[in-house]
Amino acid sequence: FNNFTNYLKTIEINAISEEEKNRLNKLFDFSNYKIDHLVSNLRHLPRQEYYLRGLLTEEEYHSLITDTATDSYLSYSEHIGEFWDDEVLDLSKCIQFLRMTIYITSKTIATFEHSIKSAKIAEDDIKGQIDDLYFNEVYSISEEYAISQIEKAEAEMAYFASHPEEVEELEKWYNKTEEDYLIDELECCIFWFGQYDIVEILNKLNKDSQKVKNFFSQKGVRVFLKKKRKIKRVIDKQYGKQYLKEIFELEDENNG
Repeated sequence: FNNFTNYLKTIEINAISEEEKNRLNKLFDFSNYKIDHLVSNLRHLPRQEYYLRGLLTEEEYHSLITDTATDSYLSYSEHIGEFWDDEVLDLSKCIQFLRMTIYITSKTIATFEHSIKSAKIAEDDIKGQIDDLYFNEVYSISEEYAISQIEKAEAEMAYFASHPEEVEELEKWYNKTEEDYLIDELECCIFWFGQYDIVEILNKLNKDSQKVKNFFSQKGVRVFLKKKRKIKRVIDKQYGKQYLKEIFELEDENNG
């Protein structure tokens, strides 16, 4: 954070582009940070009163910021309009107020276990977003990435040249149709737990399709449906009671 604020201090607010100004204004848009809520709690129910009411342990009481720091922050908060008013008016004071806000909230978060867990989840999400931005805006257009992709392609070509049997499987995967994916989902719903409703999948599939009939004619599916009668009843309701019966009878005929 110190490195970040040191960088911010080098910015000449009147010498940057409109896009950069907009990014700064977004960073210092204190109305988005619920500052009024934080200030209200600090002013009307300070840590000492929390402690006297028995809402804080002694350890928690000493872990939070001191009254001196609170008073300094509250004094700054009364003059927000002087350094930020829908845009940055005084960059150095904006930086200082942001630092003070982060200090207070960090100390508060670090005091309570549930707050630490919530912050960790948010932090991981932010890191993921930053990684995505870096990949899309920096790494993906770098020479290093281009070289790595070429090397990857060459390695894949060499691998499939020595494993031709896997090329066919890969082609099947790339050539899958929407119906194939729906059948995969149906299989998950029947044998495991699919992320979609089985009724929704059945409605999207064409029951007269040979692919769908071939799926239901598989021995494993037939055996499983005998055990899971609830699922079989759902299929009977959607496709008719004779649907599976006719498929199974045809399968028996073909198998002699």
